[in-house]
Amino acid sequence: MKVVCTQLAGLRAARTIHDNLLMRVLHAPSGFFDATPLGRVINRFTTDIDLVDRAMANQITALFQPLFNLISIVLVVTAALPLLLILYLPVLVYWYETASVYRSTVRELKRMNSNSKSPIFQSFGETLEGLLSIRAFGSERRFCEAAEARIDENLLTLKVMEACRRWFAMRLQTCSAVLVLGAAAMVTLNQAGYVGRALEAATAGLAMTYALSSVLVLQATIIQSTELEIR
Repeated sequence: MKVVCTQLAGLRAARTIHDNLLMRVLHAPSGFFDATPLGRVINRFTTDIDLVDRAMANQITALFQPLFNLISIVLVVTAALPLLLILYLPVLVYWYETASVYRSTVRELKRMNSNSKSPIFQSFGETLEGLLSIRAFGSERRFCEAAEARIDENLLTLKVMEACRRWFAMRLQTCSAVLVLGAAAMVTLNQAGYVGRALEAATAGLAMTYALSSVLVLQATIIQSTELEIR
């Protein structure tokens, strides 16, 4: 039921965005087409609309699932051992600051990647229209090199985006390791009677298990929310 509702909402959103975009382009003044490359307009109707059609609904579903899991885990951990929240607060602040840097960087790279696709679409259409002239003047090699240069420029942004994702993932995993170590130390000190009232073994094991699982859920929530904003 959740998937059906999400897909229907995504389909409706995609149809609304496409219709509004089409009406804006059809009613645009002639100066708009003089200043805007044709490839950029084609890119909006192809890549961007395809992203809304296929990816956004799944991305929203992938965000809500770990988010609700995280809320339930935090409630259980808080009920079992409230002092574990002390570990979560600084880690969440650091993750938020790191995610802010990552989002702003990848957002600009995404914009550059989208803009670099427009010359590819435009030059491909112009090449097909002037194919006879290109062959007549023997300029096939020059046009191939120009097309390869545009494609390399587009792929370069993808490589930098992937490097940023690895940078972000490394910091998430480092913070996760610190969080797991702190949770294990907190539960151990609690069982030794140094921190709070000693819990029963079953309750301590439950708190430790949920604290460990919260790391993966928290990572998934941050990654999915970041990817959703970037898209």
